[in-house]
Amino acid sequence: MKNFKICTASILAVSFLLVLGAGCGHQTSIVTPFNQKVTPETVQINPVDTSADSSSRTEPAPTVFRTTLSLGSSGTVVADVQQFLADEGLYSGSDSQIFDQATANAVSAFQRQENIKPDDGVWGKAEQNAANAIIVNHPDWLTTISNDTVYSNINGSPVHSPTKSTSGIPAGATARCRDNTYSFSMHRSGTCSHHDGVAEWLTR
Repeated sequence: MKNFKICTASILAVSFLLVLGAGCGHQTSIVTPFNQKVTPETVQINPVDTSADSSSRTEPAPTVFRTTLSLGSSGTVVADVQQFLADEGLYSGSDSQIFDQATANAVSAFQRQENIKPDDGVWGKAEQNAANAIIVNHPDWLTTISNDTVYSNINGSPVHSPTKSTSGIPAGATARCRDNTYSFSMHRSGTCSHHDGVAEWLTR
């Protein structure tokens, strides 16, 4: 299985993960964009109810997937789905950012795996919820990136703006720029033009 690095692209948000321990104190782990300073004023931790058994508490899955996709969809959000399906062993193509028939077939396989009906190859709410539930057990699959800016390219597809990453190559990245940002451009013309040019193409 290849290392799954989901770009938080259009869905980047500050996550709060509480590691709760009965009888031995409480430790809080905060994951933020790496260039954001967290101060006591920006984080509020609610008091912990110690009356309930801590073993019964569960943390909600991070909302990584929340966009419905189908044949013809495009953009960085599609690359995130393709990379996820690849790590599930259901997709062998590239993170092309294009929701093609191969991607739809992989989604159908995921629907059958998770007993989701119908298995029509559409990435809807049920598929997103199932994928988010899987990801909560694999925090190493996520990349921390420096911005959540998205633009529409000439085809109207949502594409993540160039960004830096602290934990590997984000899904859907097509080039590494010379200033060490990653570009998600679907067209080579102008890629990294405001980031000192292309240092390395990541896709053919």
